[in-house]
Amino acid sequence: MGDEYLSKVGSDLVRRCGTRDPFEIAGDIGIDIIYNGNFGPLKGMYRVIKRNRFIFINENLSPRMQRIVCAHEIGHDQLHRNLAKGDA
Repeated sequence: MGDEYLSKVGSDLVRRCGTRDPFEIAGDIGIDIIYNGNFGPLKGMYRVIKRNRFIFINENLSPRMQRIVCAHEIGHDQLHRNLAKGDA
């Protein structure tokens, strides 16, 4: 995937949702955000469980880093959701 394509995906989401806030975008596109304090070194992760989409974020991160992680995980949702599907 090229930089131009990634930029287009992000720009399309911003236009569609009317905001650059990744938490608002996640809500608008149907992703639930769950904060977890027991993540060890992980900053966050994206997962699809029984057709429900989730972003898990380490609550021990700074607010700025939580925004970055949320935006990163939205990218996983938009670009390769099929890799995040669980067996359950």
